[in-house]
Amino acid sequence: MEVRYDVLNNLLPIPNGSFPTFLSQITLSNKGSLPIRHGKWCVYFCNIRLVEPEHLKHNPAGYVIPGNYGIKFFHINGCLHKFQTTSDFKEIDAGDSFTFKFMAAHWSVARTDVMPRWYLSAEGSAPRIIKNTDDEELSFVGKFDTKAKWKRSEDDVYDPYTPAKRYSVDFISDLEIAPNDVIPTPVEMDIDKNSGVTVTSEWTVSIQAGLENEAAPLKGMFGILRHTIILSGKVDCVTILKVTAGTGKDIRCEAPSSCINTTVESR
Repeated sequence: MEVRYDVLNNLLPIPNGSFPTFLSQITLSNKGSLPIRHGKWCVYFCNIRLVEPEHLKHNPAGYVIPGNYGIKFFHINGCLHKFQTTSDFKEIDAGDSFTFKFMAAHWSVARTDVMPRWYLSAEGSAPRIIKNTDDEELSFVGKFDTKAKWKRSEDDVYDPYTPAKRYSVDFISDLEIAPNDVIPTPVEMDIDKNSGVTVTSEWTVSIQAGLENEAAPLKGMFGILRHTIILSGKVDCVTILKVTAGTGKDIRCEAPSSCINTTVESR
């Protein structure tokens, strides 16, 4: 057996002095080789909205839903319900399916209102989870693809975004240039806009002790094979230095051929 659950309409008229209800349906599909007949079996499921609230509230005897379906619902406790067949139930032949409709309280606008792992209980057998409901994706729950399914009432202003609407809401204009040259922003940065430098794998990453982790991304980015803790010497280098927050004090390369100084705040 497989189960499918669908919300059909959240926008039903509300009788005076009553409360909102919505229309749902359950489809049972016979995936076996024998017919499914009326008998001493039932299906347990968790639905956060009370099924048939006008008839099942404080009614442990259950309620046979109208429509000559041969289905009787019970409210067990909390979200737990069950349904079983009556003598009016018409057998489901192998390969066929059977659908019945029922009411539930308030509204349901998301598949997560229905819980997974419905299970079948039958006299003389151990309870078994219905396989296609053993699914955290809730793929056995139908789509909410009409206004009557995704709206809680006629006054509900929500509509799911179309691709065009989502684009217009999330659109960010092109800033053309980054607001900050480097993120995170260095403590201090001097830029010579009249010259440039090309960092190659022949360069060295020169660091102070304790900044090995900070050196690793630079080495990987430029293919630099070596780093050193020596901060002097005439070499092409990218230097990473510590600076005490708020002091502006740091250490500079001593007469390098080309050098990029980067400072990291220590607190």
